[in-house]
Amino acid sequence: MPRLRRWATGWLAITLVLGCGGCGALLEMAQDAGADAASDPGRGSETFVTWLTITGGNFGGDLTPAGKLEKSGGPAYVHFVFPLAVAARGADVYIADAGLGKLFRYDLSTHTLFAFSGARAEAGVRLQVGLDRSVYVLDSRGRRVQRFNRDGRLLQVHEDDGNLGEPADLALDTETGEVLVADSLFNRLLAYRPAGRFSRLVLPKGEPLGKVTGLAVGPDGFYVLDSGTRRIVVMDRLGGILYILGQGDLVDPVEIAADRGNRTYALERRTNTIKVFAGRRLAAEIAGTPVPAGPWAIRDIATDESFLYLANGPGARIEVLRIMRGPRAP
Repeated sequence: MPRLRRWATGWLAITLVLGCGGCGALLEMAQDAGADAASDPGRGSETFVTWLTITGGNFGGDLTPAGKLEKSGGPAYVHFVFPLAVAARGADVYIADAGLGKLFRYDLSTHTLFAFSGARAEAGVRLQVGLDRSVYVLDSRGRRVQRFNRDGRLLQVHEDDGNLGEPADLALDTETGEVLVADSLFNRLLAYRPAGRFSRLVLPKGEPLGKVTGLAVGPDGFYVLDSGTRRIVVMDRLGGILYILGQGDLVDPVEIAADRGNRTYALERRTNTIKVFAGRRLAAEIAGTPVPAGPWAIRDIATDESFLYLANGPGARIEVLRIMRGPRAP
């Protein structure tokens, strides 16, 4: 049984046991009613429940870079082998499976998988989905970002060998249309214009970053995971530091995500946990069995509306958790 963290008296706590691809997980949700009331009066308690587990799907065919669907005599059903990255918007879930070496679009309504023949699924791949349902694929080894429409057509390629050292993560700024790439070599962000050309560098003002490995865009701006100092630096679009998350709470963070409800999710590698920050406060922990000598299970996290997606590599599955809001606090 995972260790249960004890929270300060007066906090609301909800616990839930959920399946996590072979590793037991315990979710504890705790909210500071006073802090939440200041930002969202009458806000109720929240917890996460397992909504769906995706282990594969009916194979619909290959989508070519020209946007054509090609059907072969392959298997009628595809089982995931080692999903490494995930992103979603609406009924479209994009999954990069390193074991199969393929990027898939999974249709939640028909449980069908379509493979993108123009994209590689290997170490370092990261995914984001635009408002138009197109998928942005970070090709870390190729030092580029490819953009495909949902039918597999290659729309754009973002690359800049002169400024991009070691791409570690990407995010989309839906307000400006910029594509952001975290560079773990030079510890900075690169912003590409919607047309595909390199636009600008984003550097934190006032202090350097230690080791940039994760990136997200949320209600307060750019959320940058500095794994070197084990914290999340929240910046405005010009690089001004607004506040810091996770100082003293994070142990070995490797990936982050953020949602419109101003929740920030940090994936911890060593303990195989996800820590959830509500606003500026640590509010929840999804904790699995520590795996110091073996492969850590969750390799990527993503959000869409009221859902949290987990790419469980060794478990060969995508876990989908739903964020549930309970009755309003008195």
